Amino acid sequence: MGSTIHGTATPHSRDILAYPGPDTPKAVTNINTPINTPHRRRSREPTPADLPTRTSRSVTRCGCRTRLTVMKNHAQLRVPSDQVALTLFIILITVLVACGPPLSGADPAARIQEHASRLVASGPYRPPSTEERQAAVAGFGLLLKGAPEIERATTALAPLGLTTTTGKDPGTGRRYILVENEPDTVRAWGTVLIDLSVPPRLVIEVPHPKSDRRTEQLGVELFRRVPGSVLLIAGAHRRAAHGIADVAHREESLFHALAVAFAAHQLPQLQLHGFHNDSLEDTDVVISAGAGVAGKTARAIANNLDAGGLKTCRAWEQDCGNLEGKTNVQGIAAAKTRSVFTHIEVNRTVREDRDKRATLVDRIASVVSIR
Repeated sequence: MGSTIHGTATPHSRDILAYPGPDTPKAVTNINTPINTPHRRRSREPTPADLPTRTSRSVTRCGCRTRLTVMKNHAQLRVPSDQVALTLFIILITVLVACGPPLSGADPAARIQEHASRLVASGPYRPPSTEERQAAVAGFGLLLKGAPEIERATTALAPLGLTTTTGKDPGTGRRYILVENEPDTVRAWGTVLIDLSVPPRLVIEVPHPKSDRRTEQLGVELFRRVPGSVLLIAGAHRRAAHGIADVAHREESLFHALAVAFAAHQLPQLQLHGFHNDSLEDTDVVISAGAGVAGKTARAIANNLDAGGLKTCRAWEQDCGNLEGKTNVQGIAAAKTRSVFTHIEVNRTVREDRDKRATLVDRIASVVSIR
């Protein structure tokens, strides 16, 4: 039977029988036995050497994992001399095809942490061209359709230096696909982690990995708490290329193009940032809708954070200084289309404290998980 991924049945396995064909070696006469001898050799009990042996290996073709099982019998059959055959090598071949790329078993959290650890302000970066952004958006559009389109999406994204890996998240047991840019090149355009267990329902954005310390970790923790999440992380340090890599304030980035495309699919956005404690004293978290009007999601998150003991500044009610995200280009774009965008600034103490960070994630997840 086939398996089911993302609500779509995968192709059923196929059993293929292989028989000797025209290339099978012809019979060879034993020159030590008279051709017309009436003598018939006595049959004997088979020995372990006569029994079929079985080997198995995995191969990958066109993005599909294939389990190849080969049954072999190396014993020569004792038949009349004029019908003596060479060893029959292959008796049976069974091919089981599992739809979708092979499961890598990689921990996406570790991959994302490795990605963030490489980022430096002097790192290489150039924004993608209009054509490159369009090609990437088309490829990610296929990914949002789930497992049946992964192979096509992988082919579409490869020329852009974006590689795809599928696996089962050890933190959740859910299937995912991870898209990563090539390391140490100017095409440092980002990392995207998509949960394949249910249809997409939320986009979690991290525009300043490493620069806003532990925000990439916050993103992964929130991703794991909300099935159907898409985690979008910038591919370069915010100060790379003299600040051109600051994707929260640059519309020509792939990060922005994807955020706009996801919003067009009516996926709400949560964007995570970090601030120094002295930027807004006596405040743990700042919640805003960026350039838009705060709706139910932002208000519910703020109330839930307060209830969890985190001091929250509401930008629609209070002066939260320069942490309100009003110039954020993803927020501006969301306001124009009236899509949900929640800008979340977290102070350093909360980001560095494991218990406080867990409370933050739990309080946010309990709101967005019930949409």
